[in-house]
Amino acid sequence: MLKAIDHLMNVHRPKQKIQNNCLRSVIVSIYLTKFVPCGDPANANGGRWLLTFGSPDMKLDDLWQETLLGMIGDCFSHDSDPQPLSRFITGCVVSIRVRGHKMGLWLSEAQNPNIVREIGRRWKSMMNLPSTIRIQFETHNESGSAQQKPIYEE
Repeated sequence: MLKAIDHLMNVHRPKQKIQNNCLRSVIVSIYLTKFVPCGDPANANGGRWLLTFGSPDMKLDDLWQETLLGMIGDCFSHDSDPQPLSRFITGCVVSIRVRGHKMGLWLSEAQNPNIVREIGRRWKSMMNLPSTIRIQFETHNESGSAQQKPIYEE
């Protein structure tokens, strides 16, 4: 159980964990509610924004922390939104492996392109990613399949 933001930041530095402990891979998942990620009805119509790290120079731990703080601090929603976009965010996952790193932002919604794309734009902006770095959105029901093609790209 995480008790404070500083505890969260110290516990969840995935890249540092690998470097300090000589681990070959690690997956860290943080979800905002209690559910089973792959089998929960809350995710049945959802998907994920995916950032693939093509360069070891990308500051993975910093981007992970920005994402966590953005989720916890409700930074995905603006006062001008007709409905808070943060209510569609269910969690985030970072996967660090020898063959490459990935970070995903999980959403409960994949059907409304306006909601999905705006969350993707805000996530990319929050992480200060340059326009040359692309994030891709895929639905949960097709995630991992060989035929999977991203629905959106920002």
